[in-house]
Amino acid sequence: MRYNKSREITDPYFLNLHKGINEEAKKWHLRIEQPFRIEDDNKNWADLAKFGAVLIEGEMTPVAIKQIKRLNPERVSKSSLY
Repeated sequence: MRYNKSREITDPYFLNLHKGINEEAKKWHLRIEQPFRIEDDNKNWADLAKFGAVLIEGEMTPVAIKQIKRLNPERVSKSSLY
């Protein structure tokens, strides 16, 4: 894995990304939740179907993105440094 939690809280890219997401969510009266992190051992992928949208931060394999889209169709955004 290229990015871990410690880098996310010190890297200006991730700090600004999180800040922008939270600011926009507040403007639109949206709630941001993080059901799990990709490195978590116990992920409940089915929980993604309950959300209005899924925002993926960082890099994901095409297989993982397809899995997420099956659970929450046409509602996947992807953010990547590259």
